[in-house]
Amino acid sequence: YTPWGTYLTTEENFIGYFQRSSSDDLKRQPHEIIALNRYGLKAGSSSRYGWETAIGQIEAQDLYSRWNADVNAAQAAQDYRNSPNT
Repeated sequence: YTPWGTYLTTEENFIGYFQRSSSDDLKRQPHEIIALNRYGLKAGSSSRYGWETAIGQIEAQDLYSRWNADVNAAQAAQDYRNSPNT
């Protein structure tokens, strides 16, 4: 509750939107694994809502794959491994 009479809120369950495969830790640095575990996104975690499993048009496919936080490319800019950090 702020001094001017409004409430401030945040999204507390954001990590439930993402999933990681059980083999994802093999492709990550130790500090990344520690951070993801701290968030609650351990290797083998499934998402709460299954958005990463949705199938759409080719143009929309990127919209759904961003919920998969696995390392899938050579560089972080080519996949969504850092999405839980945003």
